[in-house]
Amino acid sequence: ELFPFRAMSQYSVGGVMIAHLQVPAIDPRPNRPTTLSRPVVTDLLREKIGFEGLIMTDAMEMQGVAKYFQRGHADLEALRAGNDVILLPGDVGAAIAAIDSALTAGTLDQKQVDASVKRVLRAKYRLGLTRPQRVEVANIRRDLNRPESLLLKRRLIENALTLVRDRAAVAGFDNLEKANLATLALGDTNRTVFQTTCSFYAPMAHFNLPKNIDSAQAEYLLDTLQQHSAVLVSLHDMSRRPDIQFGLTYSEIQLINRLCERTTVVLTVFGNPYCLRFFDEVHTVLEAYNEDPFTQEIAAQALFGAADLKGALPVTASPNARYQQGISKIYLSKRLGYDLPEAVGLNSDTLRLMDDLVAELIADGAAPGCQLLVAKDGKIVWNKAYGRHTYDSLAAPVTLDNLYDLASITKVAATTISAMRLVDEGKLDIAKPMSAYVPELLATDKKDLRVDEILIHQAGLQAWIPFYEKTLIGLGRPSPEIYHPVAMTCYEIPVAPNLYMADDYVDSVWRQIFHAPLRSERSYKYSDLGLYLTARALQNLNHQPLDVFARRNFYRPMGLATTTFNPWQLGWTQRCVPTEDDNYFRQQRLQGYVHDMGAAMIGGVSGHAGLFSNANDLAKIFQMLLNGGEYGGRRYLNTETVRQFTTRHGGSTRRGLGFDMKESDPKQTLNMSELAGPNTFGHTGFTGNAVWADPDKNLIFIFLSNRTFPSMTNNKLVSGNYRPKLQGVVYRALK
Repeated sequence: ELFPFRAMSQYSVGGVMIAHLQVPAIDPRPNRPTTLSRPVVTDLLREKIGFEGLIMTDAMEMQGVAKYFQRGHADLEALRAGNDVILLPGDVGAAIAAIDSALTAGTLDQKQVDASVKRVLRAKYRLGLTRPQRVEVANIRRDLNRPESLLLKRRLIENALTLVRDRAAVAGFDNLEKANLATLALGDTNRTVFQTTCSFYAPMAHFNLPKNIDSAQAEYLLDTLQQHSAVLVSLHDMSRRPDIQFGLTYSEIQLINRLCERTTVVLTVFGNPYCLRFFDEVHTVLEAYNEDPFTQEIAAQALFGAADLKGALPVTASPNARYQQGISKIYLSKRLGYDLPEAVGLNSDTLRLMDDLVAELIADGAAPGCQLLVAKDGKIVWNKAYGRHTYDSLAAPVTLDNLYDLASITKVAATTISAMRLVDEGKLDIAKPMSAYVPELLATDKKDLRVDEILIHQAGLQAWIPFYEKTLIGLGRPSPEIYHPVAMTCYEIPVAPNLYMADDYVDSVWRQIFHAPLRSERSYKYSDLGLYLTARALQNLNHQPLDVFARRNFYRPMGLATTTFNPWQLGWTQRCVPTEDDNYFRQQRLQGYVHDMGAAMIGGVSGHAGLFSNANDLAKIFQMLLNGGEYGGRRYLNTETVRQFTTRHGGSTRRGLGFDMKESDPKQTLNMSELAGPNTFGHTGFTGNAVWADPDKNLIFIFLSNRTFPSMTNNKLVSGNYRPKLQGVVYRALK
């Protein structure tokens, strides 16, 4: 128990308060609290431990001390014990009289009192308290909770968390694509910080129960949870009192131990470690000691391989939970963690300027809401949702688990990384003509176009083709010969709710792509058509669609919980932020269906558009790229391939292979903040998105919005230069 005092004494802590304790092992006198004990204050703290700072009493008006002494005499005893400061005497006048009398009689050492006075004066001079001070109370809570202090608190928590045992060897969750996870919070019926943070790492179901669980609830949960490969159980609202089983109920203890018989349980205890004696049979146990929000957040990160585990138990609770027990788990390749901006050299106050900018863009009508994420050095330090799904004041607020239509970010977050994978496997040669992989091009003017020319948008392809226009009649309504309101034979391509396109019209779309005339020159011209072709090449090589390949090789292993094509098929329509009120083609609100008309007409999965995601999942893809193709202990791409694709291609001022980069030609319009590094790569999206990764700063910036709502003709996001401005704030926040 004395170790913290010895340690802090060595580091010159300014003061120590003596508690009113009865410790017979040090001072056996009856009714003699440690506050008034010279063996404690002087012999132990001052001389044996060597503490040189201020020693002060606890409040002397407390009856645990005052009732055993005459008025003022307890204060005198406190000075005799060696205290420098007497706190809250019950009777100040009586205390002064007793001390004066003792000094006169010589029963209180004047030299000792003088030494205490000098310590007090030294402290006052050091702290600038030699003249009256006025405390400014405005913003005092923020001033007291400085980022540096909060950062220290987080580091303390990280070092204390204790992996007591891991018989199931699940800590880190190496194979997320094979995991079917759920969380169960006991003692808190609201979604906890721990549960929310766990969901950042993988798809999972969440369950909550009160402390008293009836038998019907228990049976239902047991039947439901046994279907999951692992259940992350967390204990909340605990107590320090052993007489009430540390706040645990019999039904909680019984449910956990019964669940262990049916599936793998990962138990996190947000409370007293002595309660571990109830859970000796649990496979994996993490002791977190308290349920502070920081602790819950960091505990989830540690279980998913984003924070190391180093702690050891400070007590023995049971034969399977003994003093100093604890598994050290150091993750060499971590998943993205979550921390304060100061942890990675960013200034919180500066980053908060983004809040004002976002408020401005929403008020300006540039977008009804957005998600904004900043990650540096493998830590997400800003992940916020703003505004609402639409401009309707009753519309749902944007949350972090909402999905946005990524539009052209699909080009890099699905198509390009999949192409990189095939380059690694030797199946795709970017120096070969695209016709080697898409045979339909052999009989066209595109037979000699190389893959790399297409990926850098220098192949002479047209920008895009408005395929849908030929399928409309009258005042822009879908032709009944091409579209049907219900799915039926020959009408199975869903372009929107209750609107299905004729199957054979997909061939018409592809014929238009194959035979669209080339431009006369091969200068840079951004084109969607090249990515249609790239996705078709990948499907021919893999014998599976782009969405299936990307999901199996990237999204599921990386624990991406929201990244998908056609989210409406998963029942996620309401989780998706509406993209547009389409009054020119599909004649309805687009939500969960791809906004891009061409992508919709080939089934919602295309190389240039169709992917949906939230900012958190998108950050994982780009952190993998910044890591040279590795993420969470697994290699997805070769480092050389990542370097090749994310390096500005010869002859281009702003394009890598598939990736957009910072425009290097001063005569051209800058496509990101001027403060961004020259090697920054990423992409923007038509619907109002941007993702940029700066390898020199190990920095990721993501902005997702639905600027196209209610109409895609709204260009205020671009004209207001909001995305570069927000990105610029991040660079100015770098210390």
